[in-house]
Amino acid sequence: MGCDQGGPAVPELTGPPPHVVWTYPANEAVDVPLTFAIRVQFDRFLMPSTAVRGAMCLQAATVGGESTDTSQCIAAGFTPEYDPVDRVATWVIRGEILEDTRYNVRLFAPKDPQDANGVRAFDGAPLEKEFTFAFTTGAKPVGPVPHEPARKLPFCDVRPLCPLPAGACDSPTPLAVTNSSYEFLAASCTSGGGCHAGDSSARGSALRLDDDGAGGGLAAAVQHLVDHAVVASETAIGPDPWNPTRNALTAFGRNMPYIDAASPGNSYLLYKLILALSPRCPLDPSEETPTHGAIACTPEGEYARGTYREDLYDCKALDDAVVPPDSSGGCPRDGGFPAPPTKAGARGALVMPPIDPWIPADQWQPPAKGEYDRLRTRIRGSGMPGGGLVTRTEALIVSFWIAGGARTEPCP
Repeated sequence: MGCDQGGPAVPELTGPPPHVVWTYPANEAVDVPLTFAIRVQFDRFLMPSTAVRGAMCLQAATVGGESTDTSQCIAAGFTPEYDPVDRVATWVIRGEILEDTRYNVRLFAPKDPQDANGVRAFDGAPLEKEFTFAFTTGAKPVGPVPHEPARKLPFCDVRPLCPLPAGACDSPTPLAVTNSSYEFLAASCTSGGGCHAGDSSARGSALRLDDDGAGGGLAAAVQHLVDHAVVASETAIGPDPWNPTRNALTAFGRNMPYIDAASPGNSYLLYKLILALSPRCPLDPSEETPTHGAIACTPEGEYARGTYREDLYDCKALDDAVVPPDSSGGCPRDGGFPAPPTKAGARGALVMPPIDPWIPADQWQPPAKGEYDRLRTRIRGSGMPGGGLVTRTEALIVSFWIAGGARTEPCP
């Protein structure tokens, strides 16, 4: 997780106010579903504890966007989340809101420096003033009401895909296409030495994910970090270096746990991934990246977006489509294979993420100039993993796993 264990204190400079750069629904959108997630992307990383706390009000537009009255806000029925990878604050509506109704979404600025509510950037810079956008719902649909997909990921999620058999009657050989926190951490963090060495049973120790000190392996080591809210040694600079900080007004980057269950924005691990994010492809020279564009995109975009190296199919669907040998043991020659099932992944196509991000890739907005450098003043140590690169999908996998409670289970 980086070898920087000390060094001189970095001045805590405050950057510019955060600004809204994207919303869903879009301002003045119509025919909006009755159940969905309000999503707002900011140009700055947010203070995790204030990203959703007392920061949003949904009210009928008849109240007026400039009204200071919050008594008409819909006070219940939201599940708030904050994803720092995409800098998106989200409020998932539980149940339904009214049909054919115009609503205002109000995002609040803190009233004063001591106000723990409202939107703040990670360094404390507040939203300058209240931000409001509006939308109108459509008619109640006939039949089941569509809901937002459950954006939660288990610790282990292995999708066995298979290439089309080279021979007519060959059995397909499964290829484990993994999209899990376990697979990413196992591939990136398990070193058994160097920066990851140390006894993870000791509070505040350097991170070690290959063992929990008792032979439990990676899953047990991660569970230990979650259960004990182990403070990252690189951040243990508060008055009590052993206990994690979750106060809304405490300086960001102090006493952060490696993994804060259900709070990606307060998890040190995730910011290490963010600071190692690969550039987006095609590369825009004017867009700042955590790696400062040092590694350019290949023509296939493999640094920023994984692609399938060959055509892959769902193993079960492929098994059902393969014609078994005839009684003589040979392959049938009167018609051969039926049409193969739909490809799960076509060669050269982007590897589809296992979960829908809160913001589509083609609508994603880059952060404010200098934001990654500002983040580095609070997140010490080198990017993870060990100077390598992390794709947006990989970072989102970890973020959504933490948002779901950071639960672990043994993996096959």
